Amino acid sequence: MINLKYKKEYDLDQFFGISAIRNVLWYDSHFYILANKRDQRLGTYLIKIHELNIMKDAEQASKEHMFILNL
Repeated sequence: MINLKYKKEYDLDQFFGISAIRNVLWYDSHFYILANKRDQRLGTYLIKIHELNIMKDAEQASKEHMFILNL
């Protein structure tokens, strides 16, 4: 993810340990990221991140709290 205002790049794949990203959706001021792998394990993983506080939310909250679906 890239913050164009501050010209800063965030590697959400590394931060959350996800890969095989299937979809990224923006709805109601949040990004929803759907992935099929986390920490090299197959599954269904859905993350919700607020558009304005992307890394602030991620650094303050536990990573597990940001997962809506973790199967």
